[in-house]
Amino acid sequence: MKMKTGLFFTTMTYFLTLLLFGCGGGNKMTGSWKDPSFTGSIRGRVLVVGVARNETNRRIFEDSLVANLKADGVDAVAGHTFNENGVEPSEAAIRAVMKQAGAASVLVTHVAGTDEKSQYFPAIGATFIDPGYYGGLYSYYPRVYNYVYMPAQTFNQETVTLETGLYDGSDGKLIWIGRTNAVNPEMTMKYYTGLTRLFVRALQKNNLIP
Repeated sequence: MKMKTGLFFTTMTYFLTLLLFGCGGGNKMTGSWKDPSFTGSIRGRVLVVGVARNETNRRIFEDSLVANLKADGVDAVAGHTFNENGVEPSEAAIRAVMKQAGAASVLVTHVAGTDEKSQYFPAIGATFIDPGYYGGLYSYYPRVYNYVYMPAQTFNQETVTLETGLYDGSDGKLIWIGRTNAVNPEMTMKYYTGLTRLFVRALQKNNLIP
């Protein structure tokens, strides 16, 4: 019985490993920093700017972060409201959009990196030690032979790191910055909502917003 139980849990662990490795994981905050000289909370409107190759994803992210900020009483507006193609990478362009938006601070988010890994798993074998499994030589040998030559499985895992920085609009000084990780993210509304909520909660934790 002990041998059966041990093999059973080994097999269950195997299945759980496959499940966890192959499926998307939740977003999690991996680190943040706040300027120790900055006291109090930010005031005025926040301009939310995303930087991404995919324009649709960028706009969805900006809208999601704005929605989460507004839900907590923060006046915020998405960058794509003023420039559908994104804010140009120059001080003049940034200041022009900030002026147009009437923003006192800016939240900038971009993909800080991606990490891809592959995990190899051999084929699945017997789960129990049972006399019926072994049978006679002529049934056992073909069974184990087929098992050994079963194709193995390789699972890919992608970890995406996003970075969001909060900047003072008057002098461009960094106030706060944070990073999140997501494993095999699926670009759904649920993903964006959970992701942007993490950033909002981190800002609240640092007393930067209500």
